[in-house]
Amino acid sequence: MSDTPALRVGLIHRDHPRHLQHRMIGMWAYEVPQFEVTRLAQPKHFTLNRDDYVDQFDVLFWEDARTVGTIKGNAPIPVVYYAGDSTLTFDHLRHRYEQSRQADLILVDWDDLDTFYDEFILVKRLSYCVNERLFYPHEKTVDVGFYASMTEERRELHDWLTVFCAARGYSYEGGQREGVAYCAAIGSARVNINMNRNPQTRAHRCFDVMASGSCLITSPMPPVSGEAWEEGLHYLEWIDTCDLGAAIEAALENGLWPYIAGRAFNYVQDHTWAARATQLHGLLSEFIAERAVHALA
Repeated sequence: MSDTPALRVGLIHRDHPRHLQHRMIGMWAYEVPQFEVTRLAQPKHFTLNRDDYVDQFDVLFWEDARTVGTIKGNAPIPVVYYAGDSTLTFDHLRHRYEQSRQADLILVDWDDLDTFYDEFILVKRLSYCVNERLFYPHEKTVDVGFYASMTEERRELHDWLTVFCAARGYSYEGGQREGVAYCAAIGSARVNINMNRNPQTRAHRCFDVMASGSCLITSPMPPVSGEAWEEGLHYLEWIDTCDLGAAIEAALENGLWPYIAGRAFNYVQDHTWAARATQLHGLLSEFIAERAVHALA
């Protein structure tokens, strides 16, 4: 990368603690040589004129979370829209689809690329990436972990896991953790349970668990183009609590968990922020170069 110039990125995101001082997951989690990043924190509703940044940035990168924006101006700075959590509800999808129409390039996390199809806007895959500096293997002190905010469905699962693990003599921890405590908790569990909000969702927690050297047992996930992880090889899957109980027992009683965790850990090394930055730099550089050629034609 030393011979490749860094791209100057204007990062458009919400002026929210999760995206400011607490930012530590996914893209832009730490500095990389491929990019010089300037954060352009915005209120929930914002208007941004790309003409104001014509000499400052090579690209404006707009993250989808918690913003409703209008992009104005005619300066030749490409706007990239990153569509993350678009499958949770119809409103999530509608909002992201409408916002993305203002972009020159749409990058999609796990949703089907055809969902964002537009004759005049290029759509590409850019999967989530993990911050391996925070999510890494710790000494395993807990058998089963389920670290998530407690929705009604998750509370029911938490209660079931509490009873199930106690009956079989497994140590169990559950509930929400914040900041580095969340990272450490995931890394300390031999098995981590994930419950996606729906089968079309692929929680970022799945990558975090894999990077932490833990065995992921997750509810069904959608197939995602460009991702090659396999059920039974990199993770275990459950549909109901009968499946979940059998998967936990297989992982802990049959000694399966370190093999699943090891394969997953090796797999996720291609999905760290350091690795993703190289992919993203190449994708953006190619797109910018092609736009320049078309502008001269």
